[in-house]
Amino acid sequence: MDKSGASWQSLWNIHYNMRLSKNTLSALERQVELLLSMSTAIDYWNNTEYGEFLRFCDKRTLTKVRQIWEGYRFKSLPSDEKDSKRKAMEANLQRAQSSRLTSMSDQPDSLCAAFAAPVGLKAMDECAHITKRWWSTGSLEESTASSTQGSLPNPLFLYASTETLSLDPLLKPLSSFRLATAYIPLEGSEASTKNTSAIDCAQQQFREWTKAFRRTMQLGSVIRFCAADVLSFCHILQNATEQLSPTTNLPGNDYTAGRLVLDGEYHDESARAPTSFAVIETSDLVTRLGALNVFPAVAPLLASRSQSTIYMEVEASHHTRLENDGKILCGDFRSMALILGFTPIEVWTNATVNPEAHEHLIQRTVIQGSILSDIKRDVASNFRPRLRWKNLSPRMNTDSEAVSMPKIYVDPGDLSTLLHKTSNKMLMSEGPLPFMSQTRLANAKGRHDSHYTRAGFAILLKYLQSRVATDWEDILDDLIGDIQNDMSMASPTACHFPELVVFLHICGTHVEGLLDRTQPSGDLSALPLALRFDPPVVVYVTIQVPSESMRFFAGDAAGCDVPPTICAQVSSGANLWSNTFSAIQTCFGSVTFCDPTLQIHEETSCRAKNAPLVVPFYVPTEILVVEGRLTSVSCALHNTPMNRKNLASNLGPDLRIFQANFDDREHVFVTEYMPHMDAFPKFAGYQALPKPLPNPTHGTTMFAGFTDGKVDDLATRLHIHDEGWRKSLADQDSIDFIFLTPLTAQIAVGTSWSCTLPFFLLAGTSIQDATIDTAEDHSCIDFVVPF
Repeated sequence: MDKSGASWQSLWNIHYNMRLSKNTLSALERQVELLLSMSTAIDYWNNTEYGEFLRFCDKRTLTKVRQIWEGYRFKSLPSDEKDSKRKAMEANLQRAQSSRLTSMSDQPDSLCAAFAAPVGLKAMDECAHITKRWWSTGSLEESTASSTQGSLPNPLFLYASTETLSLDPLLKPLSSFRLATAYIPLEGSEASTKNTSAIDCAQQQFREWTKAFRRTMQLGSVIRFCAADVLSFCHILQNATEQLSPTTNLPGNDYTAGRLVLDGEYHDESARAPTSFAVIETSDLVTRLGALNVFPAVAPLLASRSQSTIYMEVEASHHTRLENDGKILCGDFRSMALILGFTPIEVWTNATVNPEAHEHLIQRTVIQGSILSDIKRDVASNFRPRLRWKNLSPRMNTDSEAVSMPKIYVDPGDLSTLLHKTSNKMLMSEGPLPFMSQTRLANAKGRHDSHYTRAGFAILLKYLQSRVATDWEDILDDLIGDIQNDMSMASPTACHFPELVVFLHICGTHVEGLLDRTQPSGDLSALPLALRFDPPVVVYVTIQVPSESMRFFAGDAAGCDVPPTICAQVSSGANLWSNTFSAIQTCFGSVTFCDPTLQIHEETSCRAKNAPLVVPFYVPTEILVVEGRLTSVSCALHNTPMNRKNLASNLGPDLRIFQANFDDREHVFVTEYMPHMDAFPKFAGYQALPKPLPNPTHGTTMFAGFTDGKVDDLATRLHIHDEGWRKSLADQDSIDFIFLTPLTAQIAVGTSWSCTLPFFLLAGTSIQDATIDTAEDHSCIDFVVPF
């Protein structure tokens, strides 16, 4: 451990040079051996010097990190094995360098323009030159004769958990630094007369970062690692907050059947790891997972304080204002943000989300015309602003009193309309109708699937029930009816509706009449004995797909670097109906079934050993037994434009990979719950907002009015309980209303009394058109602001 900072140059070489000197590599090997000796168990690690500030959330994460460290290990290897491993690494380095240099152009580096704002254009040429030299020499040093240069391959650049070593071809060594000071002298500094190089600037920042890291750790900060599915991890943290439970019966990661169980600190109530946070950084999760999947997972983890913030990077158009972008939140931006209970500061303040560097680059590329036309097009189409979301319902403290935000009330019909539109946008890529357009098929590229499934929509509904006050029974009745009608119109035979019903049931968002049978009707003899006499309304089906059915994965058959996603289907033996289930958890391995227990033996090196694909999913029991043994169960690709364009000719119009009858005991297995789990997934974090602080004189209710799925006014109603207040209100002619913060306002009735109340002051609200209405009996005052 470098406690003094004397070894920062060696650390720089280890992180940024493809090849190391013998002394530097030996230091790395000694550190690897030390870390491996300390990490044999979580409890043992926590009692070491490193365990004071670096922790692991679960055993699986510790195992994966140890596998990475093992990949860096040379010291304990026999001489011949050590030489063989280094030769393989060197060959991979040379192949990666040669391949990258062949594909590199001499165009300026537009990415570095953003990191050198506001002088990005000055950095573009130099950064492109540095990147090309780095790929050529493997070092950031300008001179190949530098004493810090090495000849031994750096294992940090080439380790992979599979048998094939690789090097990311998109690596840019300076992309994580802020390089403006290399081109603009700092006022009052010695460098004011002479600029440093970009590499000197990066090294200086790296050195200062290591100093800051050491100081932070000395002050008691702890960094915790969790190598797991981010949504599952967030839901487990929610569950740990509400129930002190370390699991939620959710899978730990993609392509794994085991559930994620937090260890150690999450069991100890007296000294538990944190489960709420003042700052949550989601990076590009929204781009990869979808905002309406991310919000229900991370929002309950945000501390209820005015300074708490969620950071999100989103995809946006340079030419569209954020509040007019209907793609980010699958609906009208302001309306969806309001019911989610969050809004970006940029919308509060009516400010642009375009970074200054982005605006400057666009303007300069326009001026320079065709010289930078490719960069201009790239920057304009790949605009990713970083938004700062604030909770609309924190506990606010003003100078005079504490203000607690109540739930916002929305008319059931208005909210049902909004959620119906949201559902259609979330799931617009599913079903046969969107793919009948030849134009869309011709332009299909980039992604195989959308972010969302009906499981995600059910979780969103559960989250909104904790944020919005309304008649949810009426809303769900109307909403489910509309969705069911949409599906029957799109395809009378192929249906996604049962999957939505399943997850409404699992989430506890029960809709009367959908899954209320105590005894499913049909042929129960096809069920396992353990489920036959008292069948649950929902069961878990696991399909074991033979490896020979997965030939379409080979080579470039998928037509894209992103592997196509898979769904499951349950169909009528007479082809009368078919139901699709998209929320599945696939893995590779073999299945062992001994009624009622099913075990999945996972195979991590699946493709090398031709392991079967395991496809499990929840399904209503009645669908399985309605035709009994004649029911067909199959595995198919999602019906997306990309899959239809590239794979329909090989798999057929149904994109079906494998099909078996329900009673096929070699390939189809039925259990009550997920394998290795003993209950349904738990979503315990969606508790109702804290009740408003009790006040004997007054109370508040908040309303939002909608028209065709868009919010058109906001209102706060002040309920006056105090008879003296009511009397003075009747005697006064003037009522003053002023905003104190974007979330609070003050109302004053002459000099008799005043109070602070919650109100959402969002961009687009028309303050000058606000109205104040007083009830005839002076029991309440309505303050309404239109959009």
